[in-house]
Amino acid sequence: ADFDKTTLSGNVLSTLSTMGFEVEKMAGDNTAAALESAKAKGYNSLVVIPKGFEAGITNKQPVNLEVQTILKTLSISAMYNSSSGTSAAAAINEIVSNTILSGNLTGISPTFAKNPVGFSETTIVGDKSAVISAATLMGFVTSKSVFIPLIVYMLVIFASQMISAAIANEKIDKTLETLLTTPVSRFSVVASKMCASGLVSLVNAVVFLVGFSGYMNGVTGGALEGANGSALSEAVKSLGFELTAPQYVLIGVQLFLTLLITLAVSRILGAMAKDIKGAQMAVMPIMLLVMLPYLLTMFADLGTMPLPIQILLYALPFTHTFMASNLLMMGNYAMYFAGLAYQVVLLVVAISFAANFFSSDKLFTVAFGDRKKKSLFGKKKSAAV
Repeated sequence: ADFDKTTLSGNVLSTLSTMGFEVEKMAGDNTAAALESAKAKGYNSLVVIPKGFEAGITNKQPVNLEVQTILKTLSISAMYNSSSGTSAAAAINEIVSNTILSGNLTGISPTFAKNPVGFSETTIVGDKSAVISAATLMGFVTSKSVFIPLIVYMLVIFASQMISAAIANEKIDKTLETLLTTPVSRFSVVASKMCASGLVSLVNAVVFLVGFSGYMNGVTGGALEGANGSALSEAVKSLGFELTAPQYVLIGVQLFLTLLITLAVSRILGAMAKDIKGAQMAVMPIMLLVMLPYLLTMFADLGTMPLPIQILLYALPFTHTFMASNLLMMGNYAMYFAGLAYQVVLLVVAISFAANFFSSDKLFTVAFGDRKKKSLFGKKKSAAV
């Protein structure tokens, strides 16, 4: 936004284009109008050249630009994209400095010649704003929110391995057959085992959540005690990036649903395994499906991905849990509850499928493995089908 509209500001913008920056002038007579224009066009950075820019440089007075950074997500890619405005402001300082050094101005101090242009940064999230560097804010918020997806990742893997190994062990030891011969419905057996394993997973989730929360508070707590600590603390609160107790409860609910879905699917896979080793191999697809959204939601913005990839990721229940903390901090409750409703439907389907599987003879007749395999002496021997 060029509010100076002088020869110097025009030369600065044209030079920026030759340096590799994509420069587009925003319409509007003030910063607010220019910012709305930038938001409408999907830009994430706005550099404001104030009126009196050329006059200040001519009078040998440092001039301050305004850098407005618009955050749409809290992914690592968004953190890198947020630096474009500050990079442009630094480039403008270099351009003006070179212009001064190559000119005929006299009596210029070295400090002014090297840094004639400064800038102040404002970070904007939705309709909220804070006077703070986007890089500083993103660094703090990322360090605070990264532990929740990490907990989800570890708990899902632990729960899938635990339940698949347990059911495979019961099947091998014939205790499952004994249990199913008792006058108890198989749905009750499945439900009781789901409740027991779900309770264990819930306890683990609470322990991991409390432990990692204390660890991350210890690691990042020093960021609020430095010279910029007060400003950072106020910015985090004003932008709503400090998770409240109800928000932690919402994250816990979605985490618990994810664990229950994992347990239901892992129970079926474990029942189809021939031994403990086979049960561990059977849950490998779950681990891969967990790792994919874990990495992508951390490093990239799903909204910018191709539609087929978005559909694939949103179809996975783990994606919604990985995104929960960021969605709540950004105030996107509609997206959160849509993911929660999808997980509830998926949980009902998974439990129904597990109950039907345990109610049929497939529990004892279906197993992973080749139809035939060769022995050490070259003879073929039967294997489970």
